[in-house]
Amino acid sequence: PSAQQLTLAQTDVCNDCHSPDGTYDGVNNLVSGAKPNWKAGIYDPATQTLPAGKEKWCAGCHDESPSYMQNVIAPMVIGDEQASTQYGTGYGFYKTGHGLPATSAYPWTVKPGSTQQRMGAGLTCESCHDSTKPHIDGARTYAYPGTPASYQAGYRLKSVNGNPPMMIPRTPNTGGGILASDFNLCFRCHDSGPFVSYADKRTNFRNDMTGVNDHTFHLGEDSAFFQSDWGPVQGTSGDSRATCIQCHNVHGSPQLAMITNGDLNYLYPGITISYSQDGSTTPTGLTLPDSQYSIFLPDAANLPVCAKACHGVAGPVYRRTPFDNVAPLITGVHGPIGNAVISARFTEGVTGPGGVALTPAAFTVVDPGGRTVVSVWHNPGDAIAVLTLSSPLAAAGVTVAAASNAIFDLAGNVMVPSPVVVDGTDTTRPTATITSPVNGATNVLIGTTLVFTLADDQSGVDWSSFQIQFSGSKGYSATYTAADTSVLTRAGNALNFSVNARPLIAFNLDEDIVVALSAKDIRGNVLLPPAWSFHTQAAVVAQTVRLHPSGLATGSSPWAIVPSGGWPASLDSNDGDTSYASHVANGATDSFTVSMDDLPAASVIQGIQFGAVIRTLDGTTPANPYASATLFDIGYQTSATLSGTVTWKDAGGTTIPGNTATYTLIQSAVYTLNPGDGPLTLPDINNLKILVRRLSTGSHIDRVTEVWADVTYMP
Repeated sequence: PSAQQLTLAQTDVCNDCHSPDGTYDGVNNLVSGAKPNWKAGIYDPATQTLPAGKEKWCAGCHDESPSYMQNVIAPMVIGDEQASTQYGTGYGFYKTGHGLPATSAYPWTVKPGSTQQRMGAGLTCESCHDSTKPHIDGARTYAYPGTPASYQAGYRLKSVNGNPPMMIPRTPNTGGGILASDFNLCFRCHDSGPFVSYADKRTNFRNDMTGVNDHTFHLGEDSAFFQSDWGPVQGTSGDSRATCIQCHNVHGSPQLAMITNGDLNYLYPGITISYSQDGSTTPTGLTLPDSQYSIFLPDAANLPVCAKACHGVAGPVYRRTPFDNVAPLITGVHGPIGNAVISARFTEGVTGPGGVALTPAAFTVVDPGGRTVVSVWHNPGDAIAVLTLSSPLAAAGVTVAAASNAIFDLAGNVMVPSPVVVDGTDTTRPTATITSPVNGATNVLIGTTLVFTLADDQSGVDWSSFQIQFSGSKGYSATYTAADTSVLTRAGNALNFSVNARPLIAFNLDEDIVVALSAKDIRGNVLLPPAWSFHTQAAVVAQTVRLHPSGLATGSSPWAIVPSGGWPASLDSNDGDTSYASHVANGATDSFTVSMDDLPAASVIQGIQFGAVIRTLDGTTPANPYASATLFDIGYQTSATLSGTVTWKDAGGTTIPGNTATYTLIQSAVYTLNPGDGPLTLPDINNLKILVRRLSTGSHIDRVTEVWADVTYMP
């Protein structure tokens, strides 16, 4: 009775356990603080789950000023949302972890203009954790050695369809391979393929130098390098094979891709990995779309598990072209009331299953009027589709979504439903941008290709209204519509047209040409036509065009094409080594063959010259050039089928300085005869194949990063 009576507002006995300090005040916060919820409680009494609006209850104890209870410090699950990191300000569950809202992108993927920005998962603590299970036990939640059952109980993880969430500690699979069931909780959302299938390269943790998927390489390792409670026994005599959480802090870290930094177990510095452009330097803040390498950077004073287990102080370097693992989304659906035609837009180019055009089955419609999609106009790879409904829209509120497993981007990522309400408010008029020839150009070839782009109007272009009209000062006149596919070819996101000038369009010499474009969008907004005129050449002169590969002509073994199956993207430009034919072997005279793009219609072939850009590396450090360049032959063949002995037209090649010290340019002489010693003709060029042959032995790596043929012809 003599003791001083304190009110709930005055007492500070809650502070150690609920932690008022840090970003999230676990004591006084009006929504999820301990004191405001003291009488009513925080959990729903019926389900023992957190009610809507109170999902951040856990954050008060697990932020950068964590709870301290019975000599146990709560792990920094929420991280530090004010800390400065290489990707900006803040990290943790709601900033860089699985709690990042779906409206925000993970910072290490953010590159302006890139469609590969990966959006947040928008999960809550209860997405993975079972709040009905005991939590505050005054000891480490889970202790080594343990069992999968004690691991699940210790971390209060939810079962997945009645099965264990994670097999930790993880023991060898007696049947061989990697079991997806070892990671049920992760694969509830993530596609298991890139992690359990050695042939699945849809991961950015891979090495294009060796062709190895390093996720499966590490998960397939049978040795127990990992102490399952993150204790000090790492890389020597642990109790578990590698698991997802050995390397990743799913609650978020200041590093790329949620790579652990030690916050969960206070074993710093965790695992240090950085993105790189050249395999040696580590610029601060470099994002995934900008990078060509991932570099492991161990701390010699405090080696993480990777260094203790295998890698030592000199960590590995992983060379890979960034893989797009971001699912496409519907960004908008547009169409006016009273019209049965609407357009759906996507964040990037899409296809149906197997790369086909989208069909009505790709979409679901929620509509009180019962409307369905009866037809779809879509080119595979376009970022827009035009949908025709069973009847005109009568009112607002109709919703369109992707059907399950029906729409994919070009990297194979499947679209989630992403329902969007049809918007009928577009009043923007479409515009056109002239690419070639520019307005006012002179000396334009009479057989030129005209290229223009209709602006990315949000409603989509009504191609039935499109026309292009030509009128010339010497009498040339022509009109074409989108239906004239022999002249007009759709490309890209369904908004680009290219007028293939010959033989259907052949302007007169020394003629003024005026071009008129007309079109409407689906809402009926009329195109703002640009001024477009040009003057043709006064006389016919020889032209030279550079042809690049259209695909492999024969098997390339022992050469490897990177990325695998990447034609025609590979070998079409010396683009920073992102695509190439690679060869590591002790044998010489190994060759690969490519088929070339067809030449536009031509009258007389005057000559052909071909070449390649080659980078020779030392075979151990991916960025290091080899001491002496490999010798190569370049050959060509012009028959429709490749058979018999190839005639090598440039034995040994001619080596001249490349574009950098680490590249070599191999270029042939100019040839006027085919291998049969007859004059070169258009069919010869259209059946052209180029061969590149390595002449020297050795274990160094050769990369052919570009192959081309320069053809001179009279139009």
